[in-house]
Amino acid sequence: MDIENGGLVLDFDAQTQLSSAYYVPLLGWNSLAVKLFLRGEHTDIFVPVYPTDEGNAKDIKVWEIHYPLDIEVDEKYLATEPMVAGKK
Repeated sequence: MDIENGGLVLDFDAQTQLSSAYYVPLLGWNSLAVKLFLRGEHTDIFVPVYPTDEGNAKDIKVWEIHYPLDIEVDEKYLATEPMVAGKK
């Protein structure tokens, strides 16, 4: 859900008591990091691989990316060596 002014992130402890609250401005609220880490969006493209259970909150999360079948490959992003100025 995109909202006009940003959003609130509420953090609850194991006893469901509010432990902290954060205001995230619009620029941050609609960023990919907030959408993945806090809002749980884009689950058809970014599939969570760690932690494996949703009920377990972790400081680190890892996703597997499922690229669309019709994606165009740009070789410059696949380079494993730095490019030398003036050479391709």
